[in-house]
Amino acid sequence: MARRRANNGQPRRRPSEEELERFKKIDDYRHIKGYDISENNSTRLKFRKIPYPFWIIGGLFWLGAIFCLYLIYEYGEENGHGLFVIREWKHLVSYTIIIFMIVLGYLFIINGYVRTTVFDKRSGTIQISKHPIQFYLSCCRNKEYSKIKIYPMEEISNIRAAMRGIHKGNVNTIHYKIVIDFENLPPLSIQETHSIMRIKRQLLLILKFLGVYLKDQKEHDQLKIHDERTILKDE
Repeated sequence: MARRRANNGQPRRRPSEEELERFKKIDDYRHIKGYDISENNSTRLKFRKIPYPFWIIGGLFWLGAIFCLYLIYEYGEENGHGLFVIREWKHLVSYTIIIFMIVLGYLFIINGYVRTTVFDKRSGTIQISKHPIQFYLSCCRNKEYSKIKIYPMEEISNIRAAMRGIHKGNVNTIHYKIVIDFENLPPLSIQETHSIMRIKRQLLLILKFLGVYLKDQKEHDQLKIHDERTILKDE
């Protein structure tokens, strides 16, 4: 849908675009907020992405299993036998489906990792962490299934936003990432999202936090989205 035009004939900016322009003019980056920004001060910048879809889907499978057990219980009460009594073939099929739903829900929940990205000026590092729900249920003590990687900030050579994926026909996997290039390490891709304005806001905040955002430089747009999509050859 085409955007409405302002009185000067130019396309009217969306609220997210106006917010980004306002953030560009802010000297104190600590005023930049967002639901994915869990910490933003003079020494630490922390992004957190919570896997709500995984947890919600897993919870729905468990609720479905509980509801099926309730139906079996009601059926058993009417026919005078207990909840876990298997007298007919259909009872075995019902319990098999319930067990399958419980296992599937469990797999969704434990595979939903909370992803955090921390820029720490005190230690001079970037820490990328992936923690499963067991980590938080153990009060952050069980790190058996956690994955943590640390990168030195002094090795950073470039930071950019990239558009990746494919878009052909009904297939659309386009997404955006922040790519950090290092002098002696492979590139690091973080903060995957489908929102172009969100990735620009996060990139702006990172550049301001590291003190490399060039506010008055017009020739080089540091928030430019680099097209790194996969090109499919026509059959």
